[in-house]
Amino acid sequence: TQLARVTPRRATGPDTHRGSHAPRRAPDPSSRAKPASPNPRSRARLVAVENGVTHRGEHPSVGTMGGNVRYAAYARLSDGLTLASFKGKGATAAVTETAHKVLRSGNLKPNGQLTVTVDATIGTLHLAAGDGDVLAVITAPDYPRRSAFKLLDEIREMVRAGCRAEDVGAATREGELQSAVPAMASTCRRYEDLGEVDKLTAVSLQVEEVKATMEGNINKMLDNAETVGAVEDKAEALRDGAQQFQRRSDNIKRAMWWRLVKIKLIFGLLFVVVLGYIFIPIIVKASDDSD
Repeated sequence: TQLARVTPRRATGPDTHRGSHAPRRAPDPSSRAKPASPNPRSRARLVAVENGVTHRGEHPSVGTMGGNVRYAAYARLSDGLTLASFKGKGATAAVTETAHKVLRSGNLKPNGQLTVTVDATIGTLHLAAGDGDVLAVITAPDYPRRSAFKLLDEIREMVRAGCRAEDVGAATREGELQSAVPAMASTCRRYEDLGEVDKLTAVSLQVEEVKATMEGNINKMLDNAETVGAVEDKAEALRDGAQQFQRRSDNIKRAMWWRLVKIKLIFGLLFVVVLGYIFIPIIVKASDDSD
């Protein structure tokens, strides 16, 4: 989602990351990032709102240029001379040129802060000025402002530990104080992974993992319920079939029993007839002889 432009204003409090006026480039409508289509296996994305900037509760999506932290620079406030810098993924010529134009504009005020989204390709510029120096970082458009200014604060602590104000004023060429902030690159790379530096994002990631696990368990339970229902239907069908088979077996058993009884009656009747045929003439003849 393309972030709304932040109007530069003078900081009015410690929690306001806005500051001195600086020239802004009008966003090109053709370069606006199209909203990504939802993942069909979406796990209920958690959305966090921080200082007016909306970001997903996971690693911020990077643009087509890649890189969450694309460019960082430490410069002199008076003329914008870049004394130390870091180039990350997506640090194209347009990105560095945008940062240099803002730093050299001459419109930056001491102790001011600024956040402005240029476009989806270049990203969002976060700027924090001190008394005689200024720090700038260009991040992915949906990178949290809270984390960006936290990064600037860490770089400022490195600068204070590695060089003096006199060194900043006496510098004559770009990159002259690069060796004074050796950990600048490693710090910027560390801020690529929000889960490592931002507690809210880390918690959001854990919530997403738990939600994904719970949804997976629910899906398994639903699948198991469907399976149990199918097994119960099959068992019911088997019970009906067994009952029908039992009834048919009883009917066949009774039919066979009656058939066996009939056969026995027939054989018994034939046996009686044969005995009568044999013994009746003998009895009749014996009766005649006695007369």
